[in-house]
Amino acid sequence: MDFIKILAAMLPFLPGFVTPTTSVPKITPTAEVYFLPHQDDEMFMAGSIKRSVDAGHEVYAVLVTDGSQSRVLEYLKKKYYPLTREEFSVARDRELLDSLVKLGLPSSHVYFAHSTAHELLDQVYKDGRLTEVEAARLVDFFYKQFGNQATYITLISSRTHRQHSDHYALSQALLHDVQIQRKRFFSEDPHLGQLVSLSKVELAAKQQALRAYSVWDPKR
Repeated sequence: MDFIKILAAMLPFLPGFVTPTTSVPKITPTAEVYFLPHQDDEMFMAGSIKRSVDAGHEVYAVLVTDGSQSRVLEYLKKKYYPLTREEFSVARDRELLDSLVKLGLPSSHVYFAHSTAHELLDQVYKDGRLTEVEAARLVDFFYKQFGNQATYITLISSRTHRQHSDHYALSQALLHDVQIQRKRFFSEDPHLGQLVSLSKVELAAKQQALRAYSVWDPKR
């Protein structure tokens, strides 16, 4: 049996909820926007993504950083192939897209903020350098697209649990955004949140998505 950690947080204690004042796309109340700090972070939430897609929800994913600082790169360079950081990042983007498509997302619902930042916020999001201010601007950008009809989702952890700085910046940006009414957090901390069991279908989809990260083809 496979379990994932999820912290369901509507956060009613946050003051100052406001309704959007600008027009937004025709998004259903069941729309969900997943903010992914790096490629492969969707694996923390893969069961939920599959469950939402199968339930007919509109699901979107936003990859925030370029993921270029992963220690996997140095391992690959020493053991297998001399990839540049740029090539490594592009390869990881392909893996992420393949993974999310296997979970049921249309490719048009996947946004690469780090590579289209000039169109969004005139900002490049580098792995390991994301600040809370930058993360807040990015979250706000997508809030203005989808409004309070959508639920916004990312990773979170307790202060005592070791966490990647990009994960922390993004979680804090979403946590403290008082405009957003619907929020959900997946926990990296095994002591935070509640356990949710995956169905056989959801588990199979998660395993299939994970295989996107096992492909090795240096010529591509």
